[in-house]
Amino acid sequence: MQIKTWLMHSTILLVITMIGACAPVSDELNEESAIDVEDSRIEENIDEMDDAVDDVRDDNMANTDEQAYMEEKLAESYFQEVEVSITFPNDRDYEFEISKDDGIIEASLEDELSRRQLKGKKAFDFIYERMVELPIDKNEEFKTIRDKIISAFDLQEDYVKFDIEIIFQDGSVIEFEYN
Repeated sequence: MQIKTWLMHSTILLVITMIGACAPVSDELNEESAIDVEDSRIEENIDEMDDAVDDVRDDNMANTDEQAYMEEKLAESYFQEVEVSITFPNDRDYEFEISKDDGIIEASLEDELSRRQLKGKKAFDFIYERMVELPIDKNEEFKTIRDKIISAFDLQEDYVKFDIEIIFQDGSVIEFEYN
């Protein structure tokens, strides 16, 4: 056992000596290599930062286009904002909203019944297409509005909680809560 250990240590020492002998002797060469490596790392970082800036610009352009699209669509509709939250048995929720926050339009759909989530333009289109077809009037009763929403979004009527808030183009608001 001692011979194997001694042989292994000797082999390791020999390999280390050979590696050291092959290494550049001059400190000047080491410094130049280090500078070259550092320069290439800096160039890589700059390229990555340029790519990140380009991605942000692309996202901002897309967001600007999406915002203009959503603003135009909302201006054509009867509502400015809508928020609906429906709870079904077993605490499964179906929630959607189109809202404005500091002039930014946001849209989201969270459907625990079908395990589906949408955000941004996809959510906006899904909600808008259904809501714009509903001729909701600010003087309608809860039951009428509720029935229209259940039908438009193809939902069951076995809910245990139903909250609706709609802000109309004239600034008037309807808000219903059913528990």
